Amino acid sequence: IFNYMMNNYQNYSESSIKIMLHLLRMFFDLHSKIFFEDVNSYCLTVTKNLMRLCYSELKSIRDLSTAVLYSLFKKNYHVCGDMLRTQTDSTLSLSKLVADLNESAVSRLKATFNGITEYAKKDS
Repeated sequence: IFNYMMNNYQNYSESSIKIMLHLLRMFFDLHSKIFFEDVNSYCLTVTKNLMRLCYSELKSIRDLSTAVLYSLFKKNYHVCGDMLRTQTDSTLSLSKLVADLNESAVSRLKATFNGITEYAKKDS
């Protein structure tokens, strides 16, 4: 369901996307083993779609998707003791997305990574 929703988010309102992101965060908080311990592509799919939202033109969507992406990294660390799964999936997602990005989208995506760094600094 989330895969469908996240692949079709362009058709949704800003508030619908925010609700979807909050539900996604709640889902991987409740069912984290599915994302990080089972052999499947859920984490990769979610990471790729979150990264798409991380360069949204809407700042509120960028900020929330950045927070959810950071939460995914953090949850991966708490469940597995490392962030290897999310880190690998992020690298794969980024390599698939980068070819389609224009300069302003790249700039917004860089700001996302800076935001993730800031979240990590606050947590340490």
